[in-house]
Amino acid sequence: MRYHVDQVVRHHTEQLYKMEIGGGLVAQGDIYSTRRNKSEAKALALYMKDEIRMGETTLTLGVRSEQIRGAETTYNNADGSFESKTKSDEAVILPGIGIYTQLNPNMGLLAGVHKGFSATPPGQEGDLDSEQSINYEMGMRLDASNSEYGQGEIIGFLNDYSQLTGTCSFSGGCDNSAIDSQTNAGAALVYGLEAGWQLVPEVAGFFLPASISYTFTQAEFANDFYDQNGVFGNPDNNIVEGDELAYVPEHRLNLQLGIQQDAWKVNLSALYQSEMRDTPGQGSIADSEIIDAYVVVDLSASYQIIPALQVYGTVDMWLERIT
Repeated sequence: MRYHVDQVVRHHTEQLYKMEIGGGLVAQGDIYSTRRNKSEAKALALYMKDEIRMGETTLTLGVRSEQIRGAETTYNNADGSFESKTKSDEAVILPGIGIYTQLNPNMGLLAGVHKGFSATPPGQEGDLDSEQSINYEMGMRLDASNSEYGQGEIIGFLNDYSQLTGTCSFSGGCDNSAIDSQTNAGAALVYGLEAGWQLVPEVAGFFLPASISYTFTQAEFANDFYDQNGVFGNPDNNIVEGDELAYVPEHRLNLQLGIQQDAWKVNLSALYQSEMRDTPGQGSIADSEIIDAYVVVDLSASYQIIPALQVYGTVDMWLERIT
């Protein structure tokens, strides 16, 4: 059981400036309020899980209950006096089932189906639905860690959204009057493949941990709709069935190599991420709508002085764009 309470108090202000010849900035008028409110939520979550073992097969059954009470209080921008309070209540049951079968000492198969949910923000007006999906996965896991072959897995996944949602934010360019409002996008599909491998060979007294992971993802809207607040990034707000979601790279590849002995270790990591859209669309990506592919290389080293004390250093974000 978990009981969770949180709140955010907003007092957004703006100050207008005039840019003069030569680049100087001169304040124009007083600082004024553009948004005052308080959002709060109280949530009770209950969860139960049971594992049923039948020979080499394990069946896992689970169910989660979420009960959420939210409220948003709006205050007058000029003097901070109370204006209105909007309350909301949500309750949802989230079942899930997973199965794992050990085919032999080194290999097993897995599958699962789980319901996904994301609550609506407090104070929403109109006929809005929470985000809901059915998430499927199926794959194979290999554990040969006692040999030179290491451990690996490959898993296919499908997230079938009956209701995809987006929330308007100030950083996303939303107007003050629309900040934190939710948009329902309807159906969407996110599917792909995850694969990974890791092993730790020993050579001449040195351990050489190595790993590789790869994710392939496709994400697209499954119906037409009008994105009133521009939450999903389309300039004209018209989304059509088959449009790919923005900010979802098709390929992500990570390689890690290390060397360690006794108290010290060094690790080198390289991440490749393919190009992606910054607005929904189909087909090739226009130059004005593309986020270039890139590679990030990170280097880290550490030394264990005593069991309770370690020193370390990192060199992060060596970035190279691929155009």
